[in-house]
Amino acid sequence: MRDYDTWKTTPPPEPPIVGECAKCGADLYAGCDYVRDACDDEWYCDTDCFIDKMRDNAVTKTIEAPERDDW
Repeated sequence: MRDYDTWKTTPPPEPPIVGECAKCGADLYAGCDYVRDACDDEWYCDTDCFIDKMRDNAVTKTIEAPERDDW
């Protein structure tokens, strides 16, 4: 009975860490679902981190047309 109690109360082993999120640095475990940016070949823990990273990289500079006198 003692072996059963030990087996029943022992948590399963954690999967190996295979990387970290490119935005928040959270550990990425083998066998779990993640978001991959194919352009930069970076991995993110979830879609929120991926979207936040894309917002951070957004170009905020406005391109203005040159002034012309003949318009």
